[in-house]
Amino acid sequence: MGRTATEAAARRWRRRRPGPAAALLLAALSPADASRLDRRTPDVRRLQGGGLSFGSVGSTDSLGSCYADLVESDADGDGYVSPSEYVTFVQAMADGALDSAPWGTPISTYLDLSMSYPQFVRIYNRFACGDANVGCPAVPGIDVSGLDEVVNGNAKAEDAVDNEAGLILLCAAVEDEADKLAPPPAPATPAPVPTTDDPTGAPGPSTDGPTGAPAAAPWTYLPTA
Repeated sequence: MGRTATEAAARRWRRRRPGPAAALLLAALSPADASRLDRRTPDVRRLQGGGLSFGSVGSTDSLGSCYADLVESDADGDGYVSPSEYVTFVQAMADGALDSAPWGTPISTYLDLSMSYPQFVRIYNRFACGDANVGCPAVPGIDVSGLDEVVNGNAKAEDAVDNEAGLILLCAAVEDEADKLAPPPAPATPAPVPTTDDPTGAPGPSTDGPTGAPAAAPWTYLPTA
């Protein structure tokens, strides 16, 4: 029996090797991390039917979603994800699990994030400042310049983004931490409203008088001579 098209494609795919940026990244990683990231994915991939192409390693859907979240969080479009914009980014990645602190108060600022989930602040420091334990107020943020062209389908990541390897690791680090979070609480189900209707449908007693009965005339008192 001849090989099916799927089997042939799978055999061709196993012979592929990562692109130059991916190869440098894998060489710098530990064996465990390299094994996790080296998925032998295509050099050019179309993501979720949206015309997005990425020349890198990693899960196609999750990487594409992460790149889109990074671009969307860059609200001022300056090519950097600032600390406040980073809060928007990690909240999008966490699907609601980072909307509130463990004690119930909402997370709306970078300070809120640092007080409630410092592990995400260490990730920011790592990719914006170069050291997970050191902040860098003078740095505008995590460099995502050129990524909007990739998300819009106008360029490949390896052509438009200078720090593609770093963005791959950023997405992986945020996703790993987000996966460890407790899911957000389910919305409360409203209690059923009690009804006063008789379920049997039997009519209740009437307070109206008998129908058709004439009304009694009021008494009239006349003065006597």
